[in-house]
Amino acid sequence: MVWNTPDPWLYRYNLIKTYYEEHGTVDIPQGLVVDGVWIGKWIATQKKLYDSNEKLTKEQRELLSMLPLDEVCRKNKAWFTAYADAKAYYNTHHNLRVPHDYIGKSGIILADWIIRQRRAWKFGNLSSEQIRLLNDIGFIWKLESTFITIQEGALV
Repeated sequence: MVWNTPDPWLYRYNLIKTYYEEHGTVDIPQGLVVDGVWIGKWIATQKKLYDSNEKLTKEQRELLSMLPLDEVCRKNKAWFTAYADAKAYYNTHHNLRVPHDYIGKSGIILADWIIRQRRAWKFGNLSSEQIRLLNDIGFIWKLESTFITIQEGALV
């Protein structure tokens, strides 16, 4: 007897696709369980694999590319919100020498966020899209000094 077992990856993908069709988003809460599957955790994992070019077949990559994966995690939304603050600052001041106490429209301390982006880049934790966007606003990846210097209250 031959058992015809469904592909578990495709089954989970179809759950995500159905969710997307019903809700218009793939920003799924991590704790959401549908038909016994933690679909929020599953799609977040697939996004990481997709971004890192790991462990996905060509067919799986093609299927995932049909979903708006940039919506996947709230952390990503928070990144883009902070990026909007950095871009607004850049558009006004034509640089990212942000005062250490400057608070962006979203309520974040922008200088701290900039420092975290350098650290994330150093450890390979930024996507190519994030790097491109930061480059577009004149982001300085390496500071001349080992230490961050504060000059006239601004990050240099």
